[in-house]
Amino acid sequence: KSIQLDAEKRKELRREWFARNLISHRTEVLASYPSNQVNESSGNELVDKAPAALQEDPTNQSDTGKKHKRGGFNDLLSVYAERLVSILKDEKKDFESGLLKAGHEPKLNTNIGKPLRIGESSQKEYNTKSGRNQNKPVSSSSTKPSFHLISWLRSEYGVSQTNQLLHSNFSTLQEEEQLKTLKHFLNWFRENFPYYYDQCGQCNASFRNDEDANALADEADIDDSDNGVMDGTFLGYIYPTEDEIQGKASRTELYQCHKCHSYTRFPRYNFIPSIVQYGKGRCGEYSILLYRTLRDLGFHARWVVDWSDHVWVECWIGEEDLVLGDGRWIHLDPCEAACDEPLLYQQWGKKQTLIMAFWVPQQHKMYGEIDSDHMLLQQEGLPLIEDVTQKYTSDSIEVIESRREELSNIIQQSIETVETTLREKVCIFTKQKYQLE
Repeated sequence: KSIQLDAEKRKELRREWFARNLISHRTEVLASYPSNQVNESSGNELVDKAPAALQEDPTNQSDTGKKHKRGGFNDLLSVYAERLVSILKDEKKDFESGLLKAGHEPKLNTNIGKPLRIGESSQKEYNTKSGRNQNKPVSSSSTKPSFHLISWLRSEYGVSQTNQLLHSNFSTLQEEEQLKTLKHFLNWFRENFPYYYDQCGQCNASFRNDEDANALADEADIDDSDNGVMDGTFLGYIYPTEDEIQGKASRTELYQCHKCHSYTRFPRYNFIPSIVQYGKGRCGEYSILLYRTLRDLGFHARWVVDWSDHVWVECWIGEEDLVLGDGRWIHLDPCEAACDEPLLYQQWGKKQTLIMAFWVPQQHKMYGEIDSDHMLLQQEGLPLIEDVTQKYTSDSIEVIESRREELSNIIQQSIETVETTLREKVCIFTKQKYQLE
């Protein structure tokens, strides 16, 4: 249920949260949204810390609201755009450090047999089979900037299979082979990065997989909540430790095992090396990892947010020209190993309401030498934020709009406003020339 608090009470709770004195079953009541910052002191430490510490997750929402309503569509769209900017800033650091260490200009290298990023790699430290510590958070010492995503992928997925995924090679395949290649990769991804529910870090027991415990929970009317969080063992969200914050964890889930009664922390990492090393996550972590991987491989990719409870990725296949070329966006779900199955969620029984896709140009076009005649951020017909709800349901637009609390003109206005802000921020940190049209 949505909880309404006045500004002073929320500040008091946030103060306790940041002091690590508070466990909360939900965190949206503590979050600082753009609409809050209009009325609350922008200089307040708690307001300033909010975007990093309490970003709201699309799998952790109770409702959406009308324009200017706290936690409404405009607020959430702004939060997701900020999260994308954070992902891209990490990507830019990786891109530049990986190439410039060897004295190269920041251009994408997609030649077979050569790493996408040049320089020493410490991929063994992040080995998905042997390098993880399943029971402990990732320490700050393990989040060093020497992690190279494609070098790690070659080590774990295989050199030849990774090279086949490099866009320069992938693009030469027929569409049927392209889809098979992506499906094979997603199967590997899901096997190596299983969806985390509530497994105990000590005895490996899982309330979700315990039939007897679930039978007792049914009798006691204990229901599983959204997003894989198990009410039978879930104690609440807590503010991350300093080590977890190094991995850009926005919150940490705390569980108590129903068997051995020990506690397990599940930090919600947003930093690629931490996600890879920890090896436990849900759609939030895995969509970021897949999105970054595809971009490092040279793909056009979009980060897709379902307003109800899921996140996934799309990649472009077909001719390189996204405006005039013959091609399409392909749905990729790392949690389900689903490739080009946009109606999958409808088959689950979901009634789609709001699904937004976030796009920015490929790495070498953002961070490398920019052709002034090919400024993708300014091309018409290439929205940075697009409402793709209709792609993921067979329902008509009239039916979709009837489910929404926001009017269509308000939604479109919010998309245009947030997209303009996103465009400005991306152009600033990539040092691209920006001209508002």
